Amino acid sequence: MKTFNNKIALNLDGDVEVSVKGFIAPIEYTKRNYHVEWDELANLRIAEPEKQYPASVFQSFLPQEPVSVGECWQVEEEGTLTLLRQLSPNPQLELEIGGEDSYGLWACLRAYNNAFAEILFRI
Repeated sequence: MKTFNNKIALNLDGDVEVSVKGFIAPIEYTKRNYHVEWDELANLRIAEPEKQYPASVFQSFLPQEPVSVGECWQVEEEGTLTLLRQLSPNPQLELEIGGEDSYGLWACLRAYNNAFAEILFRI
């Protein structure tokens, strides 16, 4: 990682493969018991429990330019969909909740040091 005046350039080694284990915790409560009545929620399962990905998939989650702590950037759709397909065979990025849009596909650098960067994602 290189820093530029309190900014950091986030990059990945292009030859690395990453193993991702998918997990969905059981839904324990919904206001109207949808988690009991709807089979889709009661028996929610991931599509693939474990999968290998090239580093290029994760590069789409990183900013193109150096960023500072607290700075946000948009995440590319294709990399997001690739990872979400491990959880669901038909993921959707366009959500409408209560007649309003749910804005996702953003990331924010929370902290970093010489070895690690902590990034928060809203997908």
